[in-house]
Amino acid sequence: MKQHLIILLFFICGFTFSQSPQEELNEAIAQHKGAGMVFTKRIEKYTINIINDTLQVYAQTDEEILILTDEYASQNEKELSYSSFSKYENIKASTLVPSKKKYKEIVVKDFKEKDVLSNSVFHDDVKEISFIYPSLSKGAKKTLSYKELLNEPRFLGGFFIASYLPTEYAEFSIDYDSRVDLEISEFNTDDLKIKAKKTVSNGRTTIKYSFKNTPEIKVESSAPNVRYYAPHLHTRIKSYTIHGTKKNLLNDPTDLHNWYADLLEKIDDGDNAKLTAIADSVAKPFTTDIDKVKAIFQWVQSNIKYVAFEDGLGGFVPRSASRVCDKRFGDCKDMANITITMLNAVGIDAHIVWIGSDDIPYTYNEVPTPSVDNHMIACYKHNNEYLFLDATSSFTPFGMPSSFIQGKEAMIHIDHDNFELVKVPVVSPLTNSLIDTNHLSLTGRDIKGNGNLNIGGYYKETLTEKIRRTNNEDKAEYYKKYLEKGSNKFLVKDFKEQNVLNRDPRASIRYNYGITDYATINDDEIYINLNLDKTYQNSEVNPERTIPLMYRYASYLNYVNILDLPEGYKVNYLPEDVHFKNDKFSVDITYKEINGQVIYSYSLTRDFRFLYEEDFKVWNAFITQLREAYSEAIILKKK
Repeated sequence: MKQHLIILLFFICGFTFSQSPQEELNEAIAQHKGAGMVFTKRIEKYTINIINDTLQVYAQTDEEILILTDEYASQNEKELSYSSFSKYENIKASTLVPSKKKYKEIVVKDFKEKDVLSNSVFHDDVKEISFIYPSLSKGAKKTLSYKELLNEPRFLGGFFIASYLPTEYAEFSIDYDSRVDLEISEFNTDDLKIKAKKTVSNGRTTIKYSFKNTPEIKVESSAPNVRYYAPHLHTRIKSYTIHGTKKNLLNDPTDLHNWYADLLEKIDDGDNAKLTAIADSVAKPFTTDIDKVKAIFQWVQSNIKYVAFEDGLGGFVPRSASRVCDKRFGDCKDMANITITMLNAVGIDAHIVWIGSDDIPYTYNEVPTPSVDNHMIACYKHNNEYLFLDATSSFTPFGMPSSFIQGKEAMIHIDHDNFELVKVPVVSPLTNSLIDTNHLSLTGRDIKGNGNLNIGGYYKETLTEKIRRTNNEDKAEYYKKYLEKGSNKFLVKDFKEQNVLNRDPRASIRYNYGITDYATINDDEIYINLNLDKTYQNSEVNPERTIPLMYRYASYLNYVNILDLPEGYKVNYLPEDVHFKNDKFSVDITYKEINGQVIYSYSLTRDFRFLYEEDFKVWNAFITQLREAYSEAIILKKK
């Protein structure tokens, strides 16, 4: 009787909880409106063993994607990338084709392996395994399973709770030898209130996270890297104990620096006699150390071409300075090393610096692993302050950091056993400035203008990089767009550049132009809007946005427009002045009549790189006020 009851319950449960492919599809479409695909499961499990007194780490990944629309059935290609630090095993992939009651599995049999050359990297050791999912259609599933061996336990990764697709079920777990001291850091998880299940048994520990129905990661324009806002976990091995002896791996920044310092000892210095002679020659005209540093840094900027390399530990160990000098190219590590080698050759102390770009939000204390940095530069201490020298940016002015490391924490290598953590300064808005002064005259409805644009900081660097890649034939067209103001009837008649194609911190452009049909004439009155540059007028943040807004750098804008009053006219109306100020942005707009001229002055400061959700309302109110000010015109009346 009990056996019959068990059989009956089995059939009842099977009938109640199993779904046909069509039912599963309908439910997924209803639940994930607007989505083209959905992860029905996404599982990642790390296993950490101690074998022969050595750490062994591998990750098992299993995923299943349900196709919800015909449009996404064409996405049948898949690539898995790896390098010398990892290796794939047991790759299995298949398509589950729907039928009336169940899925039919079609197994992928053809896996192709090839070297990968990315757009930004000249050479690396990354390889790719690619394959095609067969017979995809609406309602089908893509399944993938593989094991990845990690040859370097310091590269133990993490897990994004959300993904690029909505996910019905996600799971992340780590099963490890209890002699391992492991830490899992949570980022952007405050609203999720996640909890891990931890079990300890027979000398092993398992930590498991599971998540249901997580939405896809949102993508917005002008947003920072997803690591700034997407919930995720980061895992590191702090230490492990063998035969009663504790061995630190990445317990803190000191451990990370110790490993990096060991790698620096692998540099093949070679014969630097030729490079020393060049350094002496470059520095000889100068008497002060700071001038010598500038000269050598700019020599590297001018003579060593930046080419990215990533090849195993070669992605961490600089090549010899003499070799880089001979070949005249290198990656960030190579350019840092040749800069330091040349400075040392003339008796100036300089240091290697590890640093993360602004794609990486972590500090060295939060995540003391190789995940915290992706760049190497040089530095020199002057008047008790570090100057950061990044020669990969060919036209960054001396004394300024490259824009993408502003505000980042730098690990400065003093010697094998010592380092400093120093925050890179954020360049002030006044350094990154556009100052445009225009003298205007009016003939009928047409404006004639003489402008003088003064450009500094990262504005100047960006312009220089653009102009040096633009031939003379296209330069005039570029400047028409760059200098355009007032309306699309703006026309540059001539221009003259100064310091645009050199490394001076500021450049200027003098230009003459006309804007036809700009003023409005009504009987004996002329209406003219002196807000020729309406910067930020369409920069409101979507009220539904929650993701931070990111700018490359803080900035300062100053526009002065001086209008000669036409003969026989007087000022009948000047708009009210506008003043707005808080700790992140401000604007001042003033109008004055002096000696037959109307002088319009505008200054706007944006003193932030990241704007967060709590500031969006104030920012939008600021933009609204700015737009209202931009609509104002002066009125001139016949005498």
